[in-house]
Order: sequence, then structure tokens, then C-alpha cells
Amino acid sequence: MIENTRIRPSGQTNRPSGLKEAAKKGTAFEQPMSVETLVRMAVTLGCDVSIRMFPTGAPLRDRFQAPILEAFLASVHPTWRRSVEVPVVGSVRGVVDCVLGHPARPLLVAAEVQSELRRAEEVLRRSTDKADALGRSGMGAAAAARFRVEAVETSRLLILRSTAATRATVRDLERTFAAAYPTRTADALAALRDPMVPWPGPAIIWVNQVQYFLYNFLFRY
Repeated sequence: MIENTRIRPSGQTNRPSGLKEAAKKGTAFEQPMSVETLVRMAVTLGCDVSIRMFPTGAPLRDRFQAPILEAFLASVHPTWRRSVEVPVVGSVRGVVDCVLGHPARPLLVAAEVQSELRRAEEVLRRSTDKADALGRSGMGAAAAARFRVEAVETSRLLILRSTAATRATVRDLERTFAAAYPTRTADALAALRDPMVPWPGPAIIWVNQVQYFLYNFLFRY
């Protein structure tokens, strides 16, 4: 609600001098105008004020993502390099939820966190595309330079909240998910917890929420 915008019965407003004339001429104002000023201008011209929002990136919709990622990072050995919300461009534009850099080899692991799987095929496609784009990104170039190699290796993790719905989706598309993430969860977690263990490849990590409102997670092997 806009307060302190006084509109007189005659339809006139308390407005700055010259506002009506400037508005009619379409004058470009150098200084940002308040919503109150816009309302007064609109009343002067017999118009309504409309404010629109235009998307410039992916909206934040997943309230479970942050606590899931926090629990996941707590289980990763501290020698892994961690970066969150890493933008990538190329064949796909987006943000990788978390990137882990291997401490002893030119490897970047792109981790995507999902609390639900509304469109499983899109999740699989975008996670692959973003991992590929990550290898060609500035972060990929920096990792390659650090290990003095031409290109960095990339891999993927899909971190899923364990619910009846997500388990049913993965079960119904078992062969598809197995092809995209063939590594056992236990093997991936072993490598994340001990950098001396060779990285096994793309894997799914299941996360259980064991207390309502209090985010306490256990990893399923």
C-alpha cells in the first residue's frame, strides 16, 4: 500500500512543479523516482501504475537445498576445494550448486542438489551439460593450469533428498539413472571422505531428513 499520497476530490495531486508537463513530454528523469512519485504522475495523466518483474536467472524455489548441501559438505574431506553457486556458460547457461576440486588430480566434480524430481530427463540432461561446460570454464582452466595439463577432467554427483516420490521416480527409471550415474553411493562417499581413494565416477547420493524442521541428515549407502 502506498501511504501519504494525497489525492484531492477534484482529481488533482500534491505534485512537484512541472511534473505534469514533464510526464506529458515523456521526459527522461536522471534520478530514480519513488513509487509515490510514479503514482502521483499516473494520477496526473489518468493512468494506473504497473510494476513488472522480469526473470534474469533461476529462481530460488528449493527450501531444502541449502540444508542438504550443508550436510553434504560436512561429510567431505577438507582437502577437497569447495565452490558453491558456480555459473557456467556455453551450450547451457546455469549455475552448478557445488563444485568440488580434487586435491591431488585435475578433477572437478559438479554436484547438483534436488529435493524432488519433477522432470527427471531435464535434470539428467542439464547436469551433464553443466558438467561439460564447467570443464571449459575459467574454473576448469585454472584447475588445468594448476596441475599443468591441457584440460581438466569433470564428473558429476546428483544429491537427492530421499522421499517416497524421488525413490519412486528413480525406481521407475532405474536403467536411465544407472546409465547416467553408474557408481555406487558407498564408493563415491569413500572417495569424498578420503582423497587417497580413487574417484569412482558419477554417482547418486541419497539424503534422509530424519527430524522435521530440524535438519539432521544421514547418508544412505
